[in-house]
Amino acid sequence: MNINNNQLFNLSRLILLVATFAFCQALSASSLVYDGGEPSLDGGNNMGFAWQAQDFVGGPHAFITGVHFNSLEEQDAYRNSISWQIRTDAGSIPEGVVAEGDGLTNLTKVATGRITTIGNIDYTEYSYDFDINPLKIYGLYWLVLHNGTFDNLDDPNNFLWSWSTVASGLSGFESYDMGQT
Repeated sequence: MNINNNQLFNLSRLILLVATFAFCQALSASSLVYDGGEPSLDGGNNMGFAWQAQDFVGGPHAFITGVHFNSLEEQDAYRNSISWQIRTDAGSIPEGVVAEGDGLTNLTKVATGRITTIGNIDYTEYSYDFDINPLKIYGLYWLVLHNGTFDNLDDPNNFLWSWSTVASGLSGFESYDMGQT
């Protein structure tokens, strides 16, 4: 089969057009990972006896595909799973659940090597990452996290969702009864 210069030129234009279309599609369907920002060793919100929530905003073409957060943990405070939810916003409080995982164990936990003392308790800092099924988000949502399963909200321990050095959201929320009150 012989290809002349005109056919080669048209084929090159078609390949360029397809590549441009694919690139534009990739840009319009951007993915993101929830990341609370650079962690602070100053303290955190206790995920051991309540669930903790932080709000975040998604753009018009955003998909959340994973979660990254840091913890400060007293020795043996981790319950070998993390529970999570993405909730809608109802006037600055978390409301309806749009995605969740109760007792997630397939996550990555890495000690950062940093240790801090808060009060009289020594805490080790850890970094956690886990993937979620891509979820299209646009507007204000809440990420809810808890150490262990959601049916274990009244067993206190010192497992803190580390504060960040810069505020990553507009506000936080804490609940001892799955947000019922």
